[in-house]
Amino acid sequence: MDYTHLLNTVSIHSSITYSILFFGSFLETIFVLSFFIPGELFFISGSALAGMGYLNIWLVSAVLIIGGILGDSVSFWIGHKYGTGFYKFFEDKPVFKRFITAEKLVTYENYFQTKGDKHAFFARFLGPISWVFPFIAGSFKVKYKRFVRYNIPGVVLGISQFILIGYVGGRLHKSLLHVYYRYTFPIMLLLFVMFITYLFLLRKRALEAKL
Repeated sequence: MDYTHLLNTVSIHSSITYSILFFGSFLETIFVLSFFIPGELFFISGSALAGMGYLNIWLVSAVLIIGGILGDSVSFWIGHKYGTGFYKFFEDKPVFKRFITAEKLVTYENYFQTKGDKHAFFARFLGPISWVFPFIAGSFKVKYKRFVRYNIPGVVLGISQFILIGYVGGRLHKSLLHVYYRYTFPIMLLLFVMFITYLFLLRKRALEAKL
């Protein structure tokens, strides 16, 4: 299938594309929404389009990183304002009783106020933890200045790793497609043969065990 027309449309209406990338990066860090919006989709696809020459890599990087920083900050302030009520709502629920008690909340808050700012950097490299960490940090009253001091470098490096993957993939897309079309069938056939062989050996071992 030829996607050239669609890709040219993306390039012609690049301002819309950059806006989509920005809001994708922004919304994927907002608490609750982060469970349904995969930020990596925007990071990799946007940078891949840049690698293919349809977007500007510097603008792509800027909108993704700025969106991520602002999204984390909004999520932080949502946690700061509503986090306590959120925990109180769930503290009586059977699933959360073990983890959310008044005593443990005090322990969590003390821990986050002493070490939470530094974890804001590493959270961006820990997958699902990055979805909720800004909200949690805000809810346990980490100082915002300390939060952003570590969060901004974390966002920059955390998103940049996906930008690099997407950009390199975009630059090499023709070679990758060539490899895909040329070797996909042999690889799939090999995997199928290995799977059948595994089932055969498994069946043979089961029969020998019965004897």
